[in-house]
Amino acid sequence: TLSLHDALPIFSQSFTLTDANYWNSYGISLETLIKFNIFSCSHVFIEKNNIHYIINYSKSNPVYAYRFNDLYKIYRPLGKKEEKWLTNAGSDVLQGYDQLPKTGDLLILTKSFKDVLAYYELGYSAVALQAETNKLDEDIFIDLYNRFDKIIINFDKDQTGLEGTKKLSEQYNLEYFFIEEAKDLSDLIKLQGIELT
Repeated sequence: TLSLHDALPIFSQSFTLTDANYWNSYGISLETLIKFNIFSCSHVFIEKNNIHYIINYSKSNPVYAYRFNDLYKIYRPLGKKEEKWLTNAGSDVLQGYDQLPKTGDLLILTKSFKDVLAYYELGYSAVALQAETNKLDEDIFIDLYNRFDKIIINFDKDQTGLEGTKKLSEQYNLEYFFIEEAKDLSDLIKLQGIELT
């Protein structure tokens, strides 16, 4: 597996037209990316079996970095399935947590940072686990429970999402819903547009 190494740098660049077109297709603005510490990368150094590699940005395979304080998650949305993600962030890092308001009426617990951004564009607060199979730390849940009047789950309606929803719902007595018309919220926006969504 690929991993980020503390000493290996990530080189950011200004957002390109490719970036704007990609994210706007999901209703996500470049301003929102900036707010959530997501940036475009010209290249990223990685390490595999003590050998260093370079991932280069291209129009056909753009590269993005999600920054969580000192940790990073690299996202290549158009890459092969096994190359889309690499990270040094642990499963305890809750995506979108740092951008949450202090309090609110509703918090949506979803399954990807892209959906957190899409919910933000629609006016909703959301956070995402690193994966639907990850546990939600009890201390973090108590913090969120004390800050928001209601927390609901929205994972994918596939086997992994159904299992993750059931587990989390039973553990913390949370309600949930699924998006029927598409795989997830961001895909629904891409299919139907943000207004209809």
